[in-house]
Amino acid sequence: MKSRPLLSLVRQNLRRNLASLLLSSLGIVVGIASLVFFLALGSGMKEIVLQRIFVVSHLEVVPRSYDVGILKLSGLSGLSRRLDDAALERLRRIDGVQAVYPKLRFAFKAMGWTAEELFGRAFYFEIFGDGIDPALVPELSQAPPGERFADLGRCGDGLPPCLDGLSCADGRCVGPVCAPRPSGSGSGSGSGSDLDPDHTLCPPGTHCLQDTRRCEPDIPVLISPHLIELYNGSAAGAFGLPKLAQDSIVGIRGTMRLGKSFAGRESSGPVRERYLQVVGLSPTAITFGVTMPISYVREFNSWYRKDEPQTGYDSVMVQVTANEKVPEVAAAIEDRSGEHGLGFELAPRSKDALQAGVMISVLTLVFSLISLIIVGLSAINIAHTFFMILSERRAEIGLLRALGATRADVRSLVLLESAAVGLLGGLGGWLLGTAATHLADLLSFLYLPDFPYKPDSYFQLSPRQLLLALGVAVAFCLLGAWLPARRAAAVDPAVTLTGR
Repeated sequence: MKSRPLLSLVRQNLRRNLASLLLSSLGIVVGIASLVFFLALGSGMKEIVLQRIFVVSHLEVVPRSYDVGILKLSGLSGLSRRLDDAALERLRRIDGVQAVYPKLRFAFKAMGWTAEELFGRAFYFEIFGDGIDPALVPELSQAPPGERFADLGRCGDGLPPCLDGLSCADGRCVGPVCAPRPSGSGSGSGSGSDLDPDHTLCPPGTHCLQDTRRCEPDIPVLISPHLIELYNGSAAGAFGLPKLAQDSIVGIRGTMRLGKSFAGRESSGPVRERYLQVVGLSPTAITFGVTMPISYVREFNSWYRKDEPQTGYDSVMVQVTANEKVPEVAAAIEDRSGEHGLGFELAPRSKDALQAGVMISVLTLVFSLISLIIVGLSAINIAHTFFMILSERRAEIGLLRALGATRADVRSLVLLESAAVGLLGGLGGWLLGTAATHLADLLSFLYLPDFPYKPDSYFQLSPRQLLLALGVAVAFCLLGAWLPARRAAAVDPAVTLTGR
């Protein structure tokens, strides 16, 4: 039978049995809707958790730690391997590793304060910080010179040029000699004039430093978006402070005092002040504190830890080529077998990222299987409906066979009808599932209070999910109609027409 007459018969039969077929496909619609809902939810949660809360493609590696009673010790000599340059080279050789970036933490006390532009009044805080390679955040390196995340205080050897008004002297970018306000004469008061003394001749983007008496660039720092989320979700309401938009943080300037904090003063070096400017937000930044180019931290640590040679790093960020490679790379990092095993471990945040990814995948799989069970049960209902319909059309099928239709033609006719039902059911399920995702987002917006990382949408819909929904619906409808189609194709036209 040619395709045009066959399709014409399919349309006629669908139109004639529309009510029965629609009722039998309700299970397909509900099952596909739940499948779309849970797949979109799983994709959305992965996007939120593994891209916003954690960056699963960046694994933070630390020396192995050991539990001793209530204490957790790390970097024990002879037991833990050091994260030095040799270790970095071994990490680079792991299959699936794109790049490695060392990190150093502050090894000294520090505190800071901001001007009124942020909170309307001075705000003092203990500062925790670390340093990373600026190459880890290349998107900020393309910003204007005064706002890029780079070591703006050094020059030469391929480093970026000094800011306008500064010159390169002994590898450092410096401005004119200046006369800073004497320490203690208002410094640290948090006033706006503190950040820009009017008696200096420093170019924009620089400040006069007390210890060097030269104008030097402000230190570019990154803030973690997690800190802003936690502040907006908890601290702002508790302390009666205004909520902050992430864009409003960029460009904020502050003062950092090295060697002294609320916890006391360092005995190994004098107190120094440096000026900071927030140039961006990055998930690679330390969660509670500020992150700056690693060269600054290395220099600051040398001032207060002169007796401790800086031959290693506190941690290393390992960038993985693809998310699929993350488990394999993580296993290689933690491998302790033999002398060739690295024997390091992942930082708690990276471990949480891996566990969160596995948990989301497992939950998505479980709920998807439940949805497929619903669709499978609907296929049984489809089979029952087609058995009834074909029983009523037994004489018609016999006439078609007598007029020259082959068994394959009859089988194709029934399967095409079931495929059409599957397409309609799949499309209806997709529309219902999509509507359910929008309703869930609306209810969240209306009734759920703000909390850290609360997204605008919990779901991520894609054309691939639509194709999957239609494919699953059609496949199960064909499966349900296969036995009725075989029985219809086996009808003997002579017996059917004669009634014998």
